[in-house]
Amino acid sequence: MSIYYTGKDDNNRRLDRVLRKMFPQAGLSQIFHLIRKGSIRINNKKVRPDTRICEGDEITVHGLAKPALDRKKTKPQNKDNLSKFSRLSKMIIFENEHLLALNKPGGLLTHGTGSLDELVRVYWSLNRSPSLSFRPGPAHRLDRNTSGLILYSLSLSGARNLSLFFRQGAIDK
Repeated sequence: MSIYYTGKDDNNRRLDRVLRKMFPQAGLSQIFHLIRKGSIRINNKKVRPDTRICEGDEITVHGLAKPALDRKKTKPQNKDNLSKFSRLSKMIIFENEHLLALNKPGGLLTHGTGSLDELVRVYWSLNRSPSLSFRPGPAHRLDRNTSGLILYSLSLSGARNLSLFFRQGAIDK
């Protein structure tokens, strides 16, 4: 049995979607089966897969292995990443609770192993309260050899607002 507490970025999300993010190794049919069987409960009550969760809810899970991504174990892996991680603070142009603006240098990947995305997730996990289903991510991409401003959402509302601004043309790449 494992117990998890929902955070601000998990608020008003469907239980099945939160569990899918928490347990990517589990199949969706397995998650639905465990919810229907009552092996997954919210605040000790049997629920449906489409139940919306609230901040501070207690999710009890029986029958699933621990989540694949344990944020406490996420660290820069090698010496090269450690040097990039130490440079991350110098790249920060703006930061608030929803948004991180970085000046990405050329030669650094946006996604993948040893990337800026990986470093931002480590930075975020050390400085933010935990979320069961939200992970920070870039609002757009820059090629490896391209330098420039890159925006990261640090909260669910930040991600939604950045998407909206790009869609409306309020932000240009």
